Amino acid sequence: MPTDEFYVHGYEFPGDAKAVGTNSLTADEADDGLAPREAFDLNTQKLLSFLDSRDARLALSKTAHQCILETIVMGKPDPSIELGSLEILQALYLTRPPRLSRIPTAPGSFSRHWRVLGRMMSAFMAEQGEALDTENKTDVLIWRVRLQTMFYRFPFDQDVCAGIIGNILSRVDVKVPQVEPFAAQYARLLDVSRLVSDRITEFYANCGEMLRAKSHEEVIARIEYFCARSAVAARLWARCRHQERSVRDLSHLGYQLSELATPWLFTLEKEELVSKFGDEILPLIARFSHTSGELSGADPRRFLMDNPVWQKPFIAMPDETYLLPIQYFPYSHPFRIAEHLIGNEPKVRTAYSDARAEYLEDSLAELLELAMPSASVYRSVIWDDPANGVRYENDVVVVLDNFLFMFEAKSGKISPAARRGAEKSLETNVSDLFIEPAKQARRLQDYLNDRTVSVSLREKKTGKPIPLSLERLKVAFSYSICIEHFASLSATREFFAESGILGANEPWAPVLSLGELDMVARFLDSEVSFAHYLTRRPLIGTQLDYEGDEQDLLSMYITNGFCLLGRGPEGKRILFHNSDAQVRKKTVPAINRATPTVVGITMPPLWQRTVAEIYTSTIGTVRHRFDIIFTILNQAPPALSELQNYVRKWRRGGGGAGKGPQYSKYTVANRQFVVATWLLAKGFESEEALTAEARLLAHGVASEFDGTSDVVVFVYLKKSREITHNGVFFFRLGQEGIGRVI
Repeated sequence: MPTDEFYVHGYEFPGDAKAVGTNSLTADEADDGLAPREAFDLNTQKLLSFLDSRDARLALSKTAHQCILETIVMGKPDPSIELGSLEILQALYLTRPPRLSRIPTAPGSFSRHWRVLGRMMSAFMAEQGEALDTENKTDVLIWRVRLQTMFYRFPFDQDVCAGIIGNILSRVDVKVPQVEPFAAQYARLLDVSRLVSDRITEFYANCGEMLRAKSHEEVIARIEYFCARSAVAARLWARCRHQERSVRDLSHLGYQLSELATPWLFTLEKEELVSKFGDEILPLIARFSHTSGELSGADPRRFLMDNPVWQKPFIAMPDETYLLPIQYFPYSHPFRIAEHLIGNEPKVRTAYSDARAEYLEDSLAELLELAMPSASVYRSVIWDDPANGVRYENDVVVVLDNFLFMFEAKSGKISPAARRGAEKSLETNVSDLFIEPAKQARRLQDYLNDRTVSVSLREKKTGKPIPLSLERLKVAFSYSICIEHFASLSATREFFAESGILGANEPWAPVLSLGELDMVARFLDSEVSFAHYLTRRPLIGTQLDYEGDEQDLLSMYITNGFCLLGRGPEGKRILFHNSDAQVRKKTVPAINRATPTVVGITMPPLWQRTVAEIYTSTIGTVRHRFDIIFTILNQAPPALSELQNYVRKWRRGGGGAGKGPQYSKYTVANRQFVVATWLLAKGFESEEALTAEARLLAHGVASEFDGTSDVVVFVYLKKSREITHNGVFFFRLGQEGIGRVI
């Protein structure tokens, strides 16, 4: 296949890239001529004036409704209201004294002020950019961290998030018993969030039925639903219901009335809360509530970097109700909610820190055992360095045939100061959570490289030796698994290397959150695909310079198995924008993961059957089955098709008796993966002779490559009852002096 141009299987590159993430402005709305700081202050004042003179409950509710509709329900790539914008508007409302204005707001006014919100955020970013020295890569990293703090939400799938926080809090309850367990309180907060979510679902369902209605009676039934939830809508409907209208016009009128009913979605009556969740719910919500005017005097710039509503999302309204515009609060900043819930008592905070660490290691090991049932999973592996006598520990070590996976679990938190871009805090967090794990794994790898055959690894808890043999070359991969990270910034080493936080020769391990690893295991629900992803994920950064998070990378794998040919554009970074659709859908993973199912890689039928046969084989290839399978999966699909056609044509009588081998090669960094098809008219006299000839073929192709070569030689006989191959050999070859663990 040609490799002179950069080719990513299943992807297209737009010829004329456009700026993303900007909302259109009309000429009279632009802030031309104003410095960013002035533009920020001007737009902030416009928003405060808007909130002062309007029904604030309706303004917040309508904005929340539009934001959730566009970002969460519709998944629009460039919504008119970002989640961060909604949170800022709520914080601005809390800076004002309570008012009881009933002045309605026209749709056009909403649209204008939503754009004002966008301009306010843009002005803040421009203000940061003004002081940015683009030659100072640390400044650039800090600027990126601040952007992520402004816009990044939902670090976990919602169900996974609820499970993680609930489990950690349950462990805290065991360590420091509470009158009202923290886990139970958190569950109540989730229930309140779901109450609003259920209302939103019901509300949208009625809107849809109304707009699809075919008769006046159907539309009127839906209008009455909205009027029952808004006194203002009911009064307007009473004034105009007797006018004759077509079904279409009536449904449009109904939609306008539904806009007035949006406060019902987010308004929580105390009586209803008590009836649904018990008396304990009111003091709990009070702890997570602000009152009007509580943030008076606060600098609005603070709301973009460290918004108080992230940990206190409810508003205690003057009429003794609660308002919850940011219904998604348990999932957007889950650890802020958990930490506000447990308070600041030192004993509880220590228990919380310990619970995070225990939960991460337990869950990591359980997830790996589920995802790779053929593997041996060892926890808390200890070993003594003979060079200095120091005893080291590695959190989780997984052995899958000739593959070694080292996982370091880091449960530490990223401080609010680091998320605001405080340089010292940022460097400390990055070093502790992302760089140190790679160093820990590298120490173990170096230790194994220095051994010849025997190694002394033990389980810390039992002292039992770990049966790791180095008679055959092992391929090692390391990962840092954390609870909190910087998403796209920590998905690659480049940003930290450019800033100087990570040295040029310092090791780096891919950083995944526990939620992201769970996502990988759910979508790649066979151990063949899951383990193959783990072998390719650390190498993707050597193939292209990219900006994207684990969702983007997993979507790429599901699309093409990381099939990238040629070189990435020199001096350019590829931005994955709205490239994660593959993993934004619900999936039900298989219960049994011990299958040869291949996810995300399109393979011709011959190779599908070959992978299945090798995986289930109990003779011959058992000790190298994953070596062979992964070498096949690393080939470009078009190249495998060519080999399949070559074999089929020959077996059907074309091309003479025997033929020399045909090769498919795929190179990643300093590793080469080769599949050879060797067509024989008849078999060799002995297996030893066949093996020796296959080894010569493998050495021939490996000698042309400056690195390590994984070579699979498939043997096919002309007259054979075998559907796939008649024999297979695997060789891992490289230069002399290569470590036993690579």
